[in-house]
Amino acid sequence: MVLKQIFKILMGIILLVVILAKVNFKEFCQSFQHQNWNLLLLAFLSVPIWILLKTIKWKILLQTSIRGLPILQIMRSVLAGMAIGMITPGKIGELSRAFFIPSENKSSIVGLVFLDRYIDLLLIFFLASFGALHFLGVYWCLFAICVGFVGIGILLALKLITKQHWVYRRSNFIITQLSEMIKAVIGVNFSSLLLLFAVTGSYMLLSIATSYCLLLSFTSVPLMAVLNVFPVVLMTNILPITFGNLGIREGATIFLLGTYGVKDEFSLNIALSLFFLHTLVPALLGIILIQKKGMKPRMNNRINNEN
Repeated sequence: MVLKQIFKILMGIILLVVILAKVNFKEFCQSFQHQNWNLLLLAFLSVPIWILLKTIKWKILLQTSIRGLPILQIMRSVLAGMAIGMITPGKIGELSRAFFIPSENKSSIVGLVFLDRYIDLLLIFFLASFGALHFLGVYWCLFAICVGFVGIGILLALKLITKQHWVYRRSNFIITQLSEMIKAVIGVNFSSLLLLFAVTGSYMLLSIATSYCLLLSFTSVPLMAVLNVFPVVLMTNILPITFGNLGIREGATIFLLGTYGVKDEFSLNIALSLFFLHTLVPALLGIILIQKKGMKPRMNNRINNEN
């Protein structure tokens, strides 16, 4: 396991070295001087809104198992999960959110985190269909859309199966913890699911808008360039190749924006800026909160469950 993590870190470093060798480092540094600071400020203002939308989504999910949690505690759970998720492949470390929620049934909370990430993935496939159509053709576009619909179908089928008490009758044949996770997922009603998809779409569109602001702060490009490129870049997060997706994200951004004539130096700046705004800043806040006495998992003794 240790060797595997070391390998991923080395892969990320190698990719970054290759990328830095490809760009003109002097021009990369000078690119900061040519930024439109008004647009950059607008991109920065998206961070608290983005965190708030993520928190609202997590609150909606938690309400199916726990009620009465303060919004700040829910936000801390989100940020703490992002801090750990930042350094894990596919952001699997976000499952640690469960340890910052005062519940004795951690398995059900982990199941809700899985549902949160699952909805993210489905909408990324739908948004990435624009890029698939532009870069790969209509068949890959249809493939991305079909994957999204199949994913929704699986979620709905799970709900229907549950109405027949299939999971409950067979709970003796599966691991107890896995059963609790499934019960938490299928406990989310249809109206909540629709709301979850709406909130998820909102913060993903906000992320795309932030990307567009960052891009416009360097150069003028059509809006479709952002719609085609950045959802595809988001999909690289599911590739467990490097530590924290290091190098993969930057390389994909440079390559895809390059097809629109955007300079490599600008593309690298945009990739790093977006990583800073929507990943590093929330993760740093999460690290600070993890260090606070009140956020340590062992201190979460006050339980307010309404199952």
